[in-house]
Amino acid sequence: MTLQSEQVAGITVQDRQHAVVTLLATVNGQLMELGVPVIASAGGVVVAGEPAWLPAPQQVSPPPQPAGGSDPVAQGELLKELPAFFQAYANGDRTVLSSFAARGVSLTGLGGAVAFDSIASLHVPPGGAKRQITVTVIWQVPSQGSPGIAKIEMTYRVSVLALQSGKWYVNEISASTEAVGAK
Repeated sequence: MTLQSEQVAGITVQDRQHAVVTLLATVNGQLMELGVPVIASAGGVVVAGEPAWLPAPQQVSPPPQPAGGSDPVAQGELLKELPAFFQAYANGDRTVLSSFAARGVSLTGLGGAVAFDSIASLHVPPGGAKRQITVTVIWQVPSQGSPGIAKIEMTYRVSVLALQSGKWYVNEISASTEAVGAK
């Protein structure tokens, strides 16, 4: 069997110490679900037994994203600032990140696990000083076992705030709920 991908799909808590972690995995090109029993104790977690191989969940199509306009002025301003922000976010450079953070916000970053390559897309909805933007970033990831760099796309929801003319500050960065390709 060859594992192509895996991710945590959920956690079902049974009591204070017992839970089942549900994993979705692609094995030999087929999607499968695994239920892994775990026990939490003394601040740690341990796999409590053999996993259960379950049928894959039914595939569904994401709902269409509501049509919305874009703010080309704010988008242009953000495209000037976001590359430097995501470079600092990739490095985990707290000093540089603090210059992009809104007052009272502390941003951590990725600690050098990836390097910033480029911004693939940016959607900035019309609105006031506070916006929820969607940014697709291309990261460079060092390849394991072979020379070169792999590139991956990740999409983020970024809450931004304009406090000065043309300058935007980050309130929060998280995973985007936007459907892939709905940029």
